Amino acid sequence: MLSSYDVLIVGAGVAGPALAYALATKTCNKRDAPLRIALLERSLSKPDRIVAELLQPGGVAALRKLGLESCLEELGSVSLLGYHVLRGEQGICAPFPEGHDARAFEHGEFIMALRDRARRAPNIDMIETAVTGLIEDESTHRVIAGGQPESHFADLVILADGSLSKFRTAVLGHMPYEPSQRGYLAGLIVKDLKLAGAQYAAPILNALETSRVRRVPHYYLPPTKQGEYSKAGAFLLGDSLNMRHPLTAGGMTVALNDVVILSDLLANIESFGNWNEISVVLRKWHHMRKPLASTINTMSMSWAGIFAAEGEAFDIMQEGAFKFFGKGAEYSKEPMSLAAGITHSPLLLARSSLAIAFYSIWVLFTHPRPGKKSAPQFYEYPLLLVKALNVIWTIGIVMGPVMWAEM
Repeated sequence: MLSSYDVLIVGAGVAGPALAYALATKTCNKRDAPLRIALLERSLSKPDRIVAELLQPGGVAALRKLGLESCLEELGSVSLLGYHVLRGEQGICAPFPEGHDARAFEHGEFIMALRDRARRAPNIDMIETAVTGLIEDESTHRVIAGGQPESHFADLVILADGSLSKFRTAVLGHMPYEPSQRGYLAGLIVKDLKLAGAQYAAPILNALETSRVRRVPHYYLPPTKQGEYSKAGAFLLGDSLNMRHPLTAGGMTVALNDVVILSDLLANIESFGNWNEISVVLRKWHHMRKPLASTINTMSMSWAGIFAAEGEAFDIMQEGAFKFFGKGAEYSKEPMSLAAGITHSPLLLARSSLAIAFYSIWVLFTHPRPGKKSAPQFYEYPLLLVKALNVIWTIGIVMGPVMWAEM
């Protein structure tokens, strides 16, 4: 007998279980009959990888809005007050704005906690199965099911199957951007390591390996508007729609914020089979998610481009940024608020990045360069001016394409 649901969600990573839970709890009292939701996942075993181990303060706030904050307590997450940034033998603390904290945890434990909450929500069936294709109505070409080998029919199909999604082209058709792999995120577990700052996240450059190294590819994919020209009956969510560099640990914050906005909009839908209503919701969602998503996406990609690259202009900006953050909380507050997902403004990010770039230029002219004891002399200024112009040009080259893609 074929199973039929109101909503079918493919993928039980972060976004899938969170949305299933939100729809079940936000809509159950607003409809004549409770929603029937199916959450499909290829493997319901605990994920074994090191990725998304930190949830930014903005993500914690989103989790709280969804009523899922208890997941953080159940898995024993650790509160983090900011970053301890290391550069050579020097270190500085960059705190989050007062009253905000991030949470660190084991990724697999967090996913299992989200799945458990979704499993216990009303009218959600969690099914372990591989969805290899979409089934369309022969006359309308609307997506009506996910299946092969087992079919599950629904009024609405939501595809949250991650960075390697098989359904992007089927749903979006011609895509203005394709996922581009930008490298790998590698991680290992180090036990009994004493950190320089308590409750501060720190990048570890040298450590003894106490577990195998886990390597995960990371991609960049700007979001595409859905609902108007995309395939009727289905839409993408999470990394299947939008990806960014993991440097700022903002992926889960974007996904959970998407779920907050989307679930609020879908809560007012009477029939999930009415694609005209769903299309309006998707277009609203596309614009409402932009302030946060564009800020985090642009920041992660541009900062990764600056701090992971080599070259004189990048060296100047790296040194300037380190000294900028080292001047105290009043200087780091704005960029840290942006990275934390607390402040949602791409324009403010551009201003903050330019402020750091100009401060880097000021450092170039007034601070001793590596290997020298005194600041540059006046006769060196013409050459330094050329280097300063190169810094401005470089930050434009790094940030400009990402900001354009995120518009």
